[in-house]
Amino acid sequence: MFRSANYLKSICVAAQRAPLATLVYTAVCFTVPWAVQCIEHPGDAVRFVRLATPWPTATRLMGEGVALVALLALGLVMVGALVALYRRGQLAVPAWPTVALVCVGVGANSGWWMYEGFFDLGGCLCGLAPLALSYLCEGKAIEMAFQPGGGGFGRDAMFD
Repeated sequence: MFRSANYLKSICVAAQRAPLATLVYTAVCFTVPWAVQCIEHPGDAVRFVRLATPWPTATRLMGEGVALVALLALGLVMVGALVALYRRGQLAVPAWPTVALVCVGVGANSGWWMYEGFFDLGGCLCGLAPLALSYLCEGKAIEMAFQPGGGGFGRDAMFD
């Protein structure tokens, strides 16, 4: 119990020190499921490409390409937001358990489940995609934020 209270306190302190990075990270976590859904159903991305660009002959392959590029861009933005969060927050607190798992994975998935009225495994996996992406980006962001010559502050003693 004490360890989880320390974790939540550390997350709150890091979020107070880097509010913009926290906001960007949270926004990316809520946007990733749509990019994954467009890869699963490229017709949705094709409709978006047709609305956003003057290309009336967008194909399904073009829709998948747009969705993959968007997912890659979101991953890069997530790494940047995590590096900023760690540098400004001055401690390496893993953010994926609170934001990606609890807020998006559990909160948004259960809200969607209640809205639809039935459990959809594909939708659930899309809702958990930010968890996987965040977990993959976390190690690289900690390495970039706290590298020996990078002016980082070192890891928090609680997580060593």
